[in-house]
Amino acid sequence: MLLENIKTKIIKRFVISSRIDNFRTLFYRLKYKFPRNTSFHIYPNAILIVAKTATLELINGRFSINRVWLKGLQKKYHSELIMSEGSLLRIEGDFSMYQGASIFIDIGASLIIKGRLCLNTNSYIRCHQRIEIGFDTYISGNVTIRDSDLHFIIENGIKKNNTKPVNIGNHVWIGENVTILKGVNIGDGAVIASNAIVTKTVLARTLVAGNPAKVIRENIDWE
Repeated sequence: MLLENIKTKIIKRFVISSRIDNFRTLFYRLKYKFPRNTSFHIYPNAILIVAKTATLELINGRFSINRVWLKGLQKKYHSELIMSEGSLLRIEGDFSMYQGASIFIDIGASLIIKGRLCLNTNSYIRCHQRIEIGFDTYISGNVTIRDSDLHFIIENGIKKNNTKPVNIGNHVWIGENVTILKGVNIGDGAVIASNAIVTKTVLARTLVAGNPAKVIRENIDWE
């Protein structure tokens, strides 16, 4: 029984090793000195542009870049992770970027990911100040999360604040084609329906939908 378990582990590691970009995986693992109890994999064709002064922290769990959902469903998409000078990406549990997922972290900005979640195909995170995403949150495909408008609105000669932090709670379900904009706080257990555009705070255990997103139901649960 013990020999069978050892054999299974060896085969599993060999299969994983044959599918990942071993050189870059080892390079970043050594560069950022990830703990031994963590797992880090860069799959082929991933795009990584990480500034010298950027910080990548993997506290525990597994971090995968350019992962494929099922063998045979590989598409011509490439995940990209771009970290500017002085930026921070902290991952505190399992997190996967699937093919086509994209993360950009601006100069001095911080992206905090609590774990047991993934960034699905063609979903984007654009972090210019601070974005935090809670534990066990499900992000569907074609989702955009951003904390900045990038450009300023000028009213009566006064520039409006174009960047505000985004905070997404634990166990949040974000449907396909959703856009979450700057300054939004989403409570634990909330559900954001497909195609919604979220511009204001969403309370815990609330279902919202529409453009702009409005409350549809309250005191909900999902699984």
